Amino acid sequence: MTQAVAAGAVGGLGALIANYVSGGLATFAVGAISSSVSALVGSSIKGGVWVDYNFLARTITSCGWQ
Repeated sequence: MTQAVAAGAVGGLGALIANYVSGGLATFAVGAISSSVSALVGSSIKGGVWVDYNFLARTITSCGWQ
């Protein structure tokens, strides 16, 4: 899920930049670059942390590495 969020954020940033550049070639270049960076960022995240949170007691009951 973290990989998807990171890749989506980079893709969204690329779309935002592409909205402000003018010209077809510049828009294509921004799309290609953001697509490549998105793939690299998404695949570089290898693990994460899981957390069990008790909402009633408002405490973390357990956590660990994935």
